[in-house]
Amino acid sequence: DYYESTAALYPKGYIDFFTNALVSRFKGIKDVHRVTVTGSLRRRKSFVSDIDLLVMTKSNLKGFDFAGSELFLKEVAKLPFIKTTGKRDQKHLTLSERFETTYGIDIEVIVSSGPRWAADLFYTTGSKKHVRRIEELALKSDVFTGAAGLSIDSIYRQDNPMRDIISIFTEKYFNFPEKTYPGSATPGMKNYEEGQDYSDYIIYESLGLEYVPPELREDRGEIELAKRSALPELVKPDDIKGDLHVHSFWSDGLIEVEDIKKSCKE
Repeated sequence: DYYESTAALYPKGYIDFFTNALVSRFKGIKDVHRVTVTGSLRRRKSFVSDIDLLVMTKSNLKGFDFAGSELFLKEVAKLPFIKTTGKRDQKHLTLSERFETTYGIDIEVIVSSGPRWAADLFYTTGSKKHVRRIEELALKSDVFTGAAGLSIDSIYRQDNPMRDIISIFTEKYFNFPEKTYPGSATPGMKNYEEGQDYSDYIIYESLGLEYVPPELREDRGEIELAKRSALPELVKPDDIKGDLHVHSFWSDGLIEVEDIKKSCKE
């Protein structure tokens, strides 16, 4: 079950080495203004299928430049660790492309823009179930629908407009390259971590929710807790005082798994 479900995935600890190298390499590209890890890696899942990078180019600071974004992806394809190019996708004023790397793991590069960075970071982070729940709350909020100048009836008649509505709302609160909206994430807030991108903070704040860290965005009750500002504090490296584990006959241990389970219950 669990073992089989992770058979085609990569352990996060193994991938982190390549991720850090990739982010550093992208930061060194002249046209890159901003780059951050997104997707399941931002949610710090134990196993991942690929590396997702959200990138803002300098030509996209004030709006999405399709031609410039295409040129950027062509430059990415020339990087020495890129083996082959894969599927390219354009939607919601983003352009993305998958690349097979010499590291043995695929990367997806998603080109965003200044005005839509916050919404793109939120959507590409996932999970899909969590995003859907936030969309349901935003649909009922005059703050979001009013910003887009739409009524709920007109929204229901359109084809999946919520990403555009949330994007339009977040555009009003961002003036890149600097954040200018009030009440942004601060070092004093719960689960704050230095060096992380909190651009999507405004989405939760505007819905009256406590900021949900990416690690908890799985639709497992976190939204209900966020409504009451009752989210748990995440475990940090400083909280870990040691590593306690036992090996079984599955590897180099001297005890059966069933015996370990029995001992734990006792």
